Amino acid sequence: MCDLHSDSDDIPSNIEDAARNAVCLLIPEKSKAAYDLVYEKFEKWRKEKKVKHVNEKVLLAYFEDKNLKASTLWTHYSMLRTELSLKKRYLDIKTYNSLIAFLKMQSDGYHAKK
Repeated sequence: MCDLHSDSDDIPSNIEDAARNAVCLLIPEKSKAAYDLVYEKFEKWRKEKKVKHVNEKVLLAYFEDKNLKASTLWTHYSMLRTELSLKKRYLDIKTYNSLIAFLKMQSDGYHAKK
C-alpha cells in the first residue's frame, strides 16, 4: 500500500483510498523498486548519521558523501526528490538551490562513456 499522510480526520475513507491509489500510480511499477532502494539508502544514511530532519544541508552532506558519477547523482536526486515529496509530507527539494548548484558542479567537465 502506498504511503499518504492525512492532515485531516474529516476526510471520508473512500476519498482517502482514492487519493492513496492515485499516489501509487505516480511511480511506474517497473521503476518502483529502484526508487524504493534509493530512498532506503538515504534513510539508512540518515539513521547512521543520527539526522532527524531532512533539509538542504542534510541533502548536500548526503550527496557529497556519495562517490558516484555525475549522471548517477542526478538520477538519485530525481528519485529521492519524488520519494521525499510523497513520503515526507510533500517536501519539495526542487527549491534547494545550493544542492542543485552542487550537482551541477559535479557535472562540470563530466563526459558520459558511450
